[in-house]
Amino acid sequence: MSRYLLGRLAEMLVVLLVMSAIVYWMIGLMPGDPIDLLFTGNPNVRPEDIARLRAIYGLDQPLHERYFAWLTQALQGDFGFSRMFARPVLTPWC
Repeated sequence: MSRYLLGRLAEMLVVLLVMSAIVYWMIGLMPGDPIDLLFTGNPNVRPEDIARLRAIYGLDQPLHERYFAWLTQALQGDFGFSRMFARPVLTPWC
């Protein structure tokens, strides 16, 4: 019975890994990026500022390097910083 459960757990982990890669790559292959969306209507933004922000957020890296960086951070429990709430994602509410 435990052999069956371990097999199912291994299958689940493989499916999660494959699905996360597929979803990440599909989103990454869409045209544009968040920096483009942020500054689309602002004529005062300099190209140097856009390049600097892309470097800060890692959007200047190839897609496979961004995925492996994201996967490494996610496995360590680092899910990033919420700009909406101005705090790390996994911070307790109180």
